[in-house]
Amino acid sequence: MSATRATNHQTSSRTIHTDEYGRGQYAQIVGFALRWYRHGGGADEIIREQLGLESTRYFTELLWQLTIDPPAPIRPTVMDSVKSVARRRLWLDSLQRT
Repeated sequence: MSATRATNHQTSSRTIHTDEYGRGQYAQIVGFALRWYRHGGGADEIIREQLGLESTRYFTELLWQLTIDPPAPIRPTVMDSVKSVARRRLWLDSLQRT
C-alpha cells in the first residue's frame, strides 16, 4: 500500500487511518508480529514500549495491514498463524472490557 493513500477502517468506536504510518512503521509492526506470534503476540508492555501502541490498536492495525497489504515473502501458513494470534488477542481484550 502506498503511504500516501489514505485507508480508513472502522473498529468499535474509532477509525484507524492507515496512512498515519509510513512503510517503516508497517515493517516494524509486521516484524514484531513475526518475532512474537509463537509466544502469543507479546506482552502489552512490550508492544507499548517497542511500538508505542496500545495492544488493541496494534493487533487491529496488524490485521488490517495484513489484509490490505500482505508481505509477499511470508508463507501463507505463517500469515494464518499471525492473524490467528491477533484475532485471539483482540477477542481476549474484548472479554476484559465487558
